[in-house]
Amino acid sequence: MRGKAIRVGVIAPRLDIVGGVGQFVLRLIRALKESGIKVSMYTLERVAWRRFSITVDNLKYYQPDEEHYLIPFSLPRLRVLSKLLLALAFPSRKPPDLLINATGDLAIVPSHIVYIHVSPRMLYVRKRLILDPRRSKVALTKNLVSLEIYSLYQRVCLKLHENVLFLTNSKFSKLLLSIAGIKAHVLYPPVDVEDYLRVAEVPFHARDRLVVTISRFDFTKNIDLIPEIAKHVPNAEFVIAGSTSYGSEAVIKRIRSKIRELGLRNVRLIFNPSKMRLIELLRKARLYLHTMFNEHFGIAVVEAMAAGLVPVVHRSGGPWVDLLERRDGMYGFSYISTEEAGEIIRQVIDDIPLLSSISERCRRKSLQFSFKVFRERVRRIVSLALSRLGGEDQT
Repeated sequence: MRGKAIRVGVIAPRLDIVGGVGQFVLRLIRALKESGIKVSMYTLERVAWRRFSITVDNLKYYQPDEEHYLIPFSLPRLRVLSKLLLALAFPSRKPPDLLINATGDLAIVPSHIVYIHVSPRMLYVRKRLILDPRRSKVALTKNLVSLEIYSLYQRVCLKLHENVLFLTNSKFSKLLLSIAGIKAHVLYPPVDVEDYLRVAEVPFHARDRLVVTISRFDFTKNIDLIPEIAKHVPNAEFVIAGSTSYGSEAVIKRIRSKIRELGLRNVRLIFNPSKMRLIELLRKARLYLHTMFNEHFGIAVVEAMAAGLVPVVHRSGGPWVDLLERRDGMYGFSYISTEEAGEIIRQVIDDIPLLSSISERCRRKSLQFSFKVFRERVRRIVSLALSRLGGEDQT
């Protein structure tokens, strides 16, 4: 660091203790602070930092130097309205040297850097997930209307952000954005791989015939397909572990119904496990099964790779394009149908030499997504943005 420290503003309408966007924002703040940059944060509602202390160690490293918020209480989750209101929280006097919109999509606040987690093109892909017969007609209508309004909002915002530096979370997302006419740079979300690397030391002959999936209990994750995969591999145990929220009950009911219909004894559900319990599951498992279609990145897949598990992913999205690099047998395996997934698992789960060699490559690849790599990439991006503004690079 040389010269006077710059000040960077980070926009995030609300910080969610569970959501991936919230976790990304926290790590972005830490990366900026560790680069010697002063951080100002702009939110719609006051952040309840006390809640984060439950799951985040050394919280002070993730908190901004300044906070600006519009209201001191929580609002309903009205996605578009919250981002419109956020514009009022941005001070017109003494603005930061650089403004990063890290909210996950777009907001009507002039920004120098915009990080897009969900691309406009992906909204139309997600329409197929929302229009799902597993959901009630009321839920279908509500989600479809919300989708169309938000898609229009994004297109309007893009016109207001024509001269900014766009970032996104994977090469897959970059491709989707290019189709929408947006040129973006890839900044992979940071993954706490160090927490999982020690697990990778457990040899495969000491692991169980265990296939693990870590996911929210949500229909968009397609975890209700796992019983259909498990029926093809009766000698392996399948565990679905993850958090529950509003709407999870219907997903759980459907999974249990399939387990009964198929007469399965090899599928187990674990609700709201601690991180330590998840790590213990990964320590015992050989394979990681990922069922979401067109996932933008796949943090849980990277965590599993760091723990030495061999991933089996749907042949779409970031897990296929960025993590497996569109190659089967190098960093894992891919499938299209539940039958194909089951056949792959059946063939490889007892091939210890094959799994061991792939596992070592997975562990090394996971290091590409560490916080250290993320921090250095953030530093370079800030320098690039400052140079585009014609200012002196002080990072």
